Amino acid sequence: TVVGRPKKDISKISLVIRDNLENVIPVYIAQERLNSVTRQVRANFADIEANSFELQLALKTNKAVLAKLKNIKTPVSDRGASSIALQFDISGKTEYLPVEYQIQATESKTTQVEGEIAANEERYGYYKNLLALNEKLLAELKNKTSSYYTIQQFHSFLTALLNSYESKELKSYLNSYIKRIENRISASAPVTGKPSVSAVARGTAKKSGIVLAISLMISIFVAFLLEGIQKSQGVTAK
Repeated sequence: TVVGRPKKDISKISLVIRDNLENVIPVYIAQERLNSVTRQVRANFADIEANSFELQLALKTNKAVLAKLKNIKTPVSDRGASSIALQFDISGKTEYLPVEYQIQATESKTTQVEGEIAANEERYGYYKNLLALNEKLLAELKNKTSSYYTIQQFHSFLTALLNSYESKELKSYLNSYIKRIENRISASAPVTGKPSVSAVARGTAKKSGIVLAISLMISIFVAFLLEGIQKSQGVTAK
């Protein structure tokens, strides 16, 4: 809270307000955005966990079908290998294909499901580490924002934290986040180094507001008047 007489302490008040706008408020903006990212990461966790059961069930089913197909005895063909290659749409029904092709189709589906499971496990590990990192950043902000904590200090914290991570993915994420903080610092910088601040008398500000309101009312009245004249001229012309 800044208390003072405008004419006497206007410079002090303006410096405090400017410092808050440039250095402190961006910290709260960063905190809110981190909260948003954290909520999205938790939502990604939920999606992976929700799909895990279906993928595991599909893998189990495909392996069971594959085992049964391989136990089916098929007659051995006396004809030699053909030079003709057949292509089937294995994304649709495969039960009408010859057994050997059903086996190939099921093996392909099994490999695809295994790939999806492996990818989800990798994503899950990444999101787990990312969530821990974001919670560390949020803890830093929550612990420091009760006192005077600037966006520049947060930037220094991020730079020091970067060296403590060995994971390539997390270092890349931190590097990207540091650049966004640097952009925020640049955006908060003033256009001029020494902005002009001066006190305006209360009576002057009030008079200016009245003049502005009157000018607006006159402009609206003139606009309606001109519109009415144009309409009357149009009727006369007809």
